Amino acid sequence: MMNDTLIDYQALDRARISRGISADDRYWLAVQGLDVRIKNAKSIFDVGCGMGNFGAFLRRELSFSGRLVGADIHRYEPFPTGVYDHWHSWNLNDPQGAPEETFDVIFVVETLHSAESPRQALKSLVKRLCPGGTIAFVTANPLSVISIATLVSRGMFRDFQDDPDGLRYPAQLTPILPLDAIRMLKESGLVESRIDFSNRLRWPGRPTFLQDALPFFRGRWFSDCYRARAMSALQGDKGAE
Repeated sequence: MMNDTLIDYQALDRARISRGISADDRYWLAVQGLDVRIKNAKSIFDVGCGMGNFGAFLRRELSFSGRLVGADIHRYEPFPTGVYDHWHSWNLNDPQGAPEETFDVIFVVETLHSAESPRQALKSLVKRLCPGGTIAFVTANPLSVISIATLVSRGMFRDFQDDPDGLRYPAQLTPILPLDAIRMLKESGLVESRIDFSNRLRWPGRPTFLQDALPFFRGRWFSDCYRARAMSALQGDKGAE
């Protein structure tokens, strides 16, 4: 019991360090190519909803009018009113803590890398996915040229290094390589898995991106983050791709 309590407090501390926010470019990456699925979805689950910015983004930019459920280990304030139909308290490290209902689309924006076991957390989420539903998560890309350079020079991936401003480790706990993301999705029984890179690489210590000057630099080496997404098989489908 003591160990479980300690883990809970550690996860709560990580959530508070993250401040429950992300950037609009991460939100656009999360929904890229999913406009029709979002429009037709009856329900969406926003995992790690933080201060509710992504939920508000879905309502505002994608005109989503269905049921929207947010979940986080900590309820941040101010939390938007009239955006979510329900807020669920959930420690992502607890496989039994997810809501009982199922969803047409599940988004996990810059949250899965805060889990102690992303594989276990993802499998918990897949159980909450409707047949034919879509799950998408956005996470830091450990394989950008800047991240690799940081690994070589400091022994840590850029977004997972000890950082005095508290915006990286321990809030960003577990690096997920793109190959591992695909493996995790397939291991969970999902189909049509794919990776989409952000094609935006921020210069260290600056608010500008490499692509502001060199727009043709794209892909794995030149992206701060990536999105992994896949679908659950339809009922009666054995999941063969």
